[in-house]
Amino acid sequence: MAEIKKKSNIEIERNPIERFLMYVKDFLKSNRKKAAYSAVFILALFFLLLTVNLLLTRSSEKEMVRLEIIIDNHHYGD
Repeated sequence: MAEIKKKSNIEIERNPIERFLMYVKDFLKSNRKKAAYSAVFILALFFLLLTVNLLLTRSSEKEMVRLEIIIDNHHYGD
């Protein structure tokens, strides 16, 4: 007698967070190259913005020190 193979379709119920994460996973799998380029671009942009922020902060601190020196010289009459 021939064996009858039944194919069962099991539907897994997922909550909205799991569905979203599975959607993201499937999207990234189907668009690996674009996702990799996007990730590199986002990281480069992050490091660029961080560098600009650090440079502006350092410049601002130097200007604050100069201003304090000028105020002290004016106040004490050097």
